Amino acid sequence: MPFLLDSAEWVKTRMEYIPAETASHLGDISNTEVLDVGCGDMLADLGLLTLGAKHVTGIDIQSRGEDTPVQAARTAAAAGYQPAEDYAVRMSYVRYDGQTCPLPDN
Repeated sequence: MPFLLDSAEWVKTRMEYIPAETASHLGDISNTEVLDVGCGDMLADLGLLTLGAKHVTGIDIQSRGEDTPVQAARTAAAAGYQPAEDYAVRMSYVRYDGQTCPLPDN
């Protein structure tokens, strides 16, 4: 595998490999709420939805904007992946300043 992936391989890794590895450690994530700390472009989060996650919240220090799930879905679709029809209500992006967690306890 080359050090730098082309865009198709980048998407495939995030849509397939990362979610599969996550599930291999966590087990069945069906109907669970997942917090992805350091979510980046949220492509892996779309992949987690295909494994049955109820909702995925992505949190990252990069200021990507609330439309990050939409951008992820467009990138996935352009690479031939069909995002879950309801991804927009099952994913959310939250910016983290690196100091104060923007989510409530528990």
